[in-house]
Amino acid sequence: MREYNDMEFQEFAAEQADSTGDTSPHIPEKMSVDERQAIRRKKRLRRRRRFIAIVLIIILGTAGFGILTYIDKKGLADVETIVVEGNVYYDTVSVLETSGAVTGEGLLSLSSKKIRSNLETLPYIKSVKITKKLPHTLKITVAERIPEYAAYFGGFFVYLDDEMVMLEKRNEAGDLKIVEGFVPEKFEPGEVFAPEDSKNFSLAVKLADSIKEKGLTVYKVSFRNGLMRVYFSKNIVCEGTYDNLMKYITELNEILYSLSTQKIERATIYIGDNGYISFSPKIE
Repeated sequence: MREYNDMEFQEFAAEQADSTGDTSPHIPEKMSVDERQAIRRKKRLRRRRRFIAIVLIIILGTAGFGILTYIDKKGLADVETIVVEGNVYYDTVSVLETSGAVTGEGLLSLSSKKIRSNLETLPYIKSVKITKKLPHTLKITVAERIPEYAAYFGGFFVYLDDEMVMLEKRNEAGDLKIVEGFVPEKFEPGEVFAPEDSKNFSLAVKLADSIKEKGLTVYKVSFRNGLMRVYFSKNIVCEGTYDNLMKYITELNEILYSLSTQKIERATIYIGDNGYISFSPKIE
C-alpha cells in the first residue's frame, strides 16, 4: 500500500470529497497514528462547533420569543398609530376598515397574514406589505391595480387591468381602451376576465397595444365575423384580419395622417391580403 506525504494526502482527500460528496476526508489506511488522531480531532472539533452553534441559536430564539411575548402581554408594544400608504382608488378609512387592524392590539402578535388576506379581497388591491415598527406603529403599504381596458357587453363596461383582472362595472369607459365582442362566463370582481373566445380576445388586446406603441390613439377594438375593427375615434375605423392589421400598422399611420391633413373625420379603412387597402366614407 502506498504511503502519502502531506501534499498528496490533501489532494487525495479533495478527490474523495468531490467523488462522494462527503466533505470529511477519508483516512488512507497507510498513515501514522499521529496523523490519524489529528484528523479525528479536527472532525470532532467541527462537530462540536456545529452543535454549540445550534444550541446557541435555540437558546437565543427561545429567549427572544419569551421577551417578545412578555412585551406583548404587558402592552408595552400596543398599536397606537396605523399608517396607510400607496392607496389611490380606496380611501384610507376603507383600507383600515377592510384590513381589520385597530389600535390597542399587540403589535407583535398582530397577524400580518390576516391583514393581507382581508385587503386582497378588494379587487383593486394587487399586493399588500405589512411593516411593524416598534414600539407602536403599524404600516400598511398597498399596491393598487390600474385600469387599462374596458370590456363592453350587456350595456356596461367592465374595467380590466393589464393582467385582465376584472375590477368593477361602469356605465362609461372614460379614457380606457374599449374591447368589444367578448362576453365572460361570469362577472366576479377580482377574477380574470375569461370569455369563451379567449384566443381572439387576447389578439384584440395585443392589437390595441401594438397600435398604441406606434403612437396612435386607440378608442376601441371589436371583433365580429372573424374580423378585427379598430376605432381610432368614433368615426374613423379600420377593419381587417388580425394578421393584416398587424402587418400594415405603419401604412395605417400614414393613412390616418393623410385623412387628418384632408380634414376627413368619417371613414372606414379596409385592409385585405397582399396589402390591398380600400377606403369608404361610411361607418357600419
